[in-house]
Amino acid sequence: MTDDSPYPVVGPDLSWGPPPVPAAAPEPPLYAPWWQRALGAVVDVLVTFAVYLLGVALTLLTDPDGTAEPPTVGGVVVVAGAVLIPVVWIWNRGRQQGRSGQSLGRSLTGTRLVSATTGQPIGSGPALSRDLLHVLDLPLLVGFLWPLGDRRRQTFADKAAGTVVVRHA
Repeated sequence: MTDDSPYPVVGPDLSWGPPPVPAAAPEPPLYAPWWQRALGAVVDVLVTFAVYLLGVALTLLTDPDGTAEPPTVGGVVVVAGAVLIPVVWIWNRGRQQGRSGQSLGRSLTGTRLVSATTGQPIGSGPALSRDLLHVLDLPLLVGFLWPLGDRRRQTFADKAAGTVVVRHA
């Protein structure tokens, strides 16, 4: 049917019209700089060992020469802290970071751990596995320093787990 047809147009307008506007390309992620990653890790270690370190400090303050009869307050707090270390680590680095991408340290430094392919948090189990993979980063600390020269600022553990640490807006 042409525009000069004697029949009325019925139904939707099927004319071509202007070309569709292409969708904007997604912005590339802003990878977190090394110092933000390192500061977040230090905060997480301090949070994990906080009760234990408090017990050590109490022991040193209340029994500096080590002659007090056990159990001392500091000794009890040290034992409680030692028991809490894996509990706090699993809660902070596994549950919190796995669900939201942010451990306590990451939330304070404004970073998130996400999947390199989806950009979403990776889940509790993979987050804990990634932490265990940091054993790959230990020889000569090369893996921990690797983000300084890496395009996506990944440690060896990040590469193995398929994760990146990004700035959280």
